[in-house]
Amino acid sequence: MTTNLDLKPGDAVFAHTKNAYGFLIRFGQAIRWWTYRSWNHMAIVDSVDADGTIWVIQMARRCEKVKIQDVAPGGHIKVIPCPANVNSAEAISYARRQLGTKYGVMTIVSIAINIMLPSFFRFDIRDRKSTRLNSS
Repeated sequence: MTTNLDLKPGDAVFAHTKNAYGFLIRFGQAIRWWTYRSWNHMAIVDSVDADGTIWVIQMARRCEKVKIQDVAPGGHIKVIPCPANVNSAEAISYARRQLGTKYGVMTIVSIAINIMLPSFFRFDIRDRKSTRLNSS
């Protein structure tokens, strides 16, 4: 994807996807936080090639590096510049350490359910291996 956008590594990519999981998450967000119901997925800009190809890191079935147009096929995205008080190099480094980490369907379902529940009640049905992110 060639673009004239001035995207930089560390910028946040918010996505509105067109799949059932996206709908479930947005539904839960609408119940709890009406204002934030438009976005159900996020990625971070990892790099921008000389030809304008934008690479991002996202959690899907596994944490993966993909082209920005693969983040929300059929949906839409919004890019927010990395805040000045955030070290973009550290954020990208952390995201890169997550590459390959499993992120299963039950994790997505757990997130959607927990968004709808009161904050004092946690309902986790996810696989523990899919929730542990690499911190080193």
